[in-house]
Amino acid sequence: MYKSMERTETGAIQTSSTPDIPSITPHKSTTLTMSTSSSSLNILVVGGSRHIGYHAALRLLDAGATVHYLLRNPAVFDADERVQAHVQAGRARLHKGDALNEDSTREVWSKASEERPVDLLLFTVGFTGAPKFSLTKGIIINPANLVTQCLLNLLCTMPKPTASTEIQTKLIILTSSGVTRASRALVPIPLKAMFGYLIAHPLADKFASERVLAYVAGWDAEGADKTKGKGKGKDAPKYKWDGALEPEPSTDLTGEGWKNRTGLPARGTLPHAMILRAGLLTDGECRADAATDGKPVYRVAEGELGGYTISRKDVAHFILEAVTKRWSEYGDRQVNVVY
Repeated sequence: MYKSMERTETGAIQTSSTPDIPSITPHKSTTLTMSTSSSSLNILVVGGSRHIGYHAALRLLDAGATVHYLLRNPAVFDADERVQAHVQAGRARLHKGDALNEDSTREVWSKASEERPVDLLLFTVGFTGAPKFSLTKGIIINPANLVTQCLLNLLCTMPKPTASTEIQTKLIILTSSGVTRASRALVPIPLKAMFGYLIAHPLADKFASERVLAYVAGWDAEGADKTKGKGKGKDAPKYKWDGALEPEPSTDLTGEGWKNRTGLPARGTLPHAMILRAGLLTDGECRADAATDGKPVYRVAEGELGGYTISRKDVAHFILEAVTKRWSEYGDRQVNVVY
């Protein structure tokens, strides 16, 4: 239940030459509205072995969807009775691979698309290793471009009708409050130091992944998706992505010439996307499941709400709601979810 208001897994980087990318016939959408029965959905989850990706995938499976997992170690679910029940039922498909390897992403797209096109890519990759700490840089992750390169590999190897035709597969990428300067300006004061210093390094990777998504969705400064407006201040053009006018991310994160990577969808050809920014994440229980009075337990809105925290399980709750019931409200947008 939420208030409608106006917010891993991988290893060493490997790339490979790109053979022919599998093509699909564009699929019309009963599922495009994402408001039909979730049992009709075919979903690829990357980052689903733990945290938000894990909880969201289980909710989608429980609702009847088919979920394909890309996992470095499929044995992670050997003792998981809930996942194994869906494996036995044929709804959970476990694929071994690494999103930092283009061969793996190409293969998982091919396998996930064998029976029918993939309706949704849920991308929740995040750093799960042992980070280092620097007095001058805060928390340091290795590789520094983990999230961005995984996303680029998936986009470059995904099935496409043609190079210029609009792609019907939907995409949700999970990032965080504080990713952009505009977002950091709105977060509560106690969180500014965290976002601006302590976790600035991981957030730079998240920002770069948002930049990539904004390009293929057509939300960047050169894209067509800005509201009409001229002048400055309140009359200035407003973009779907609040990072549209910020400096480009470091090429250490995106790679040189990333827009020209083989297979990357052209600008604006993947418009059915959502950037989902969560507040500071907690391991609390899902408040939405426990609510009995019908009142919203978390806030969700386009743009930035400026809140503090949100449970991973409540973010997963929102993902199911957005995918199966509320895509027309929250799809094709940058969204923030917080308490």
